[in-house]
Amino acid sequence: GPLPPGMSWVLRSTDTGERFVLPPGEAAIGRRDCYVLIVEATVSRVHALVHVAQPVVVVVGSKPAPVKITIVDKSSFQHTFVNDELVSKDTPREVGHGDALTIGREVERHFVFEWEPTVFC
Repeated sequence: GPLPPGMSWVLRSTDTGERFVLPPGEAAIGRRDCYVLIVEATVSRVHALVHVAQPVVVVVGSKPAPVKITIVDKSSFQHTFVNDELVSKDTPREVGHGDALTIGREVERHFVFEWEPTVFC
């Protein structure tokens, strides 16, 4: 039969609605030369790194199961939080669909991780 739709991890800003499709491999979040760019003085240059595992086609029902995704805080000054829990420095933390990401404390930027059909536009 037809292949299930391609699925991707997306980091969606709940502040602005902006969507960042996270490809397999590493994506940096920060205020300088980062894939997810946050122009805010309290955000570190490379604040956090997201790592998406290489996709393995594991189909559960009609939808491929999410590939593993982790986030690591790169010793940021203002910290990284998942579901309001502090992410330990340099220790990868697994996240899942619907998990909330907060970058910074003084000026918070809010995101949500979503596993969804890939839309190329």
